[in-house]
Amino acid sequence: MKNKLSIIIPCYNCEKTLEESVNSCYTQGFTENEFEIIMVDDSSTDQTFELITKLVKKHSNIIGMHHPTNRGGGAARNTGIKKSNGDFIYCLDSDNFFGHNRPLRRMVEYIKDSGLDGASFHERRFFVGNDFKHYDSYFNEATDRDIKLKDLFSDEAVLLDNFLYTKKSYLKTKGYPEYHGFDTQCFEVRYLAAGNRVRACRDTTFYHKQAMGSHSYFEREYDKGNFSKNYFLIMEDIFESLSPIAKDTMLNFDIFSRSSMDDNLMIEMKKLQSKGQLFKKLDGESTSNSSILPKYIEHYESSLKSYKIASYAKALKELRLAMDAGFESRIAYYHEQRCLSGQGGISPNEIDKTVSEMEMFSTKKQKLYKAYHRIPVVNRFISNIIKWKKAK
Repeated sequence: MKNKLSIIIPCYNCEKTLEESVNSCYTQGFTENEFEIIMVDDSSTDQTFELITKLVKKHSNIIGMHHPTNRGGGAARNTGIKKSNGDFIYCLDSDNFFGHNRPLRRMVEYIKDSGLDGASFHERRFFVGNDFKHYDSYFNEATDRDIKLKDLFSDEAVLLDNFLYTKKSYLKTKGYPEYHGFDTQCFEVRYLAAGNRVRACRDTTFYHKQAMGSHSYFEREYDKGNFSKNYFLIMEDIFESLSPIAKDTMLNFDIFSRSSMDDNLMIEMKKLQSKGQLFKKLDGESTSNSSILPKYIEHYESSLKSYKIASYAKALKELRLAMDAGFESRIAYYHEQRCLSGQGGISPNEIDKTVSEMEMFSTKKQKLYKAYHRIPVVNRFISNIIKWKKAK
């Protein structure tokens, strides 16, 4: 095998499961000089980093890294990939492991033979606790066709999570987001939106552990009420490709209070996809859902583009034009606060984490004040909080 594989394992308080995940990497049909494992400890509070140190000494192809402060899964994955030497990348969660039918070897060869950019698993086995012999199987239906962006918004059995991809396609995707908690879900959307080709590779098996007695990363984000907000941030990455009705739905959805499993932004996006109304129509197709954009959406889209390149003054100018044109949802004030935070010198990866505290203003005034002490327009900030609370 000429092209090296890099397996990236983001680690946080996983001393009980990490070694099993690592051991499964050595059952994939590769010699130690054909692949590497890069483990990134995201400032664990248990003995995870000590275990990483032990495994580094045991295996010549393992690299251990450490974040001095907790930065989240997206940052840990990006850190590991930047350090990697492989042409193929796989990010393995520290409590999951591979089947013994050498799925990684099959997937690497599948990509090389087919000219694809990535390969997803055919079968996922979900088990609880340590009883991996009793599991529920889910099969990926996209074995004979490319996985499309629209598939991520359908209820069909097409899954992209936990997939292997080329480093070239990762660079094209511009990495994992580091400013919200749904980094893997967002990466999937970015990856397909960038035009990368992925298919499920037949006869590949992956074991997905469901925690018993502790919450997963996704569950912790859900418990914080971040489901709809994180999903909104994912959709912002593909905002330009959405239909007018999808953009309007997004910008007027209360992502702060409507965030339960049966009432969230993802459900609304799936409803639109089921009607063929989520994305812009392609040339030559019906333009029934491609009506002229309301003026406020045009200004918001322009504001978002400027915000993403850190042109905060221009972003604020366009946003205020959107507000003058009738944009009055909570997202208007939320986005304005993001722009003000950027003007105040807060780094791009910290802006949204800081702005999130506006929701807790009434109970955590002191903490909020300290977080925003660099923002130059304090009165504007207080005004935004009041408007945000009143907005529907």
